[in-house]
Amino acid sequence: MSESSKSYLPMSSKTISVIKATAPVVAPVAHLITEKFYPILFAEHPIALDFFNKTNQKKGTQSAALGDAVIAFASHIDNLGVISGLVQGIQQRHVALGITPALYGAVHDSLLKAIGEVLGDAVTPEIGEAWSNAVFALAEICWTGEEALYKQTESRKGGWREFREFELVKKTEVSQDTISFDFKAADGYEEGFEYNAGQYLTIRIDDGDTKMRRHYTVTSSPSADNSILQCTTRLCHGRGDNPDGAMSSFMHSEKFEIGTKVHLSAPLGLYSAPGLKFEKNAPVAFVTAGIGATPALALSKEGFVSVKGALHVDRSTEYGQGLVDKMNANLEANGADAKVQSLFGKSRGDVFEATKKFGGEQKECDFICCGPTGFMRSSMKALMEGGIAEDKIHCEMFGTGSVKKG
Repeated sequence: MSESSKSYLPMSSKTISVIKATAPVVAPVAHLITEKFYPILFAEHPIALDFFNKTNQKKGTQSAALGDAVIAFASHIDNLGVISGLVQGIQQRHVALGITPALYGAVHDSLLKAIGEVLGDAVTPEIGEAWSNAVFALAEICWTGEEALYKQTESRKGGWREFREFELVKKTEVSQDTISFDFKAADGYEEGFEYNAGQYLTIRIDDGDTKMRRHYTVTSSPSADNSILQCTTRLCHGRGDNPDGAMSSFMHSEKFEIGTKVHLSAPLGLYSAPGLKFEKNAPVAFVTAGIGATPALALSKEGFVSVKGALHVDRSTEYGQGLVDKMNANLEANGADAKVQSLFGKSRGDVFEATKKFGGEQKECDFICCGPTGFMRSSMKALMEGGIAEDKIHCEMFGTGSVKKG
């Protein structure tokens, strides 16, 4: 980060007052600013391209998410505790991607240029200085937390910092277009890995012109003697929220064969369902669609939470039955008194009504929903109509953005 020797915290009262005064002006054009920001960043700092999903760039979800974060930060600059959950999520994602302080300086410079292009002469020297200081302060908050996370992941059993080389040792077909990938550390490490069920690992591919980093839920077990890290992915055919599916296409191709070397970051990620926080034996129910079943697979496998019910939606039996079978096996192994209700090839209306009924049957639970964004929005509405309070519904986003927007 440029000017890294200088601290911008705590922010001065002048910086805070200027940001609060200008936030109402910036908010309506925040997404215009972030839309300009990314082309500036990528043109002046091409290395930043490696950290961002090109699909999210094309859809605009990346710039929209950054715009929302800027608005939240500016609006609560005198009480940043309000957005602590947002900041923690950003920190987890940044550490998973291997972001270092150097990128923050590039982000600061590009964002200030974008603000100047959109607001023009309205950005007086005083306003420009305040926003510069505030952006550096946010960077300092993020990086301080991220450094602590890096140290935490290093200190766990089998842990490491940034990326580590692994080898693909097994591919298991779960159902049509769905494969589990098993990785072992290429350095010969044979002991287990410590992480939390439901966390994700990040795969980095550096294959000629193919450079990608993607997050996938860990579907193996965190235990002292398990030297395998596994993720389970579905091949994207240009549907739904990920029209490109570059990483899944690569992983499901013959090119991604046994013995292929990849780089993985240590498992990261957190859940923030209000009132739940995945306490031991907390009663939960799952509502999933497609490859969104993987968080449910991970959590049901550990027997940490008390699963009271599960509903899985998929396009057909060929696509969904294998995932349902794996989840049922996990539930049975952990003594859960629940079986997965499956809905294959059903209409949206049928799925909505079934989800509404499911919610009414599991009112003591917190709900974990995962699947395409549209599915999660519909599921939230159905569960609430079934009598579930909004703060008891947690939607796990696989990509950038918000379930509640759109």
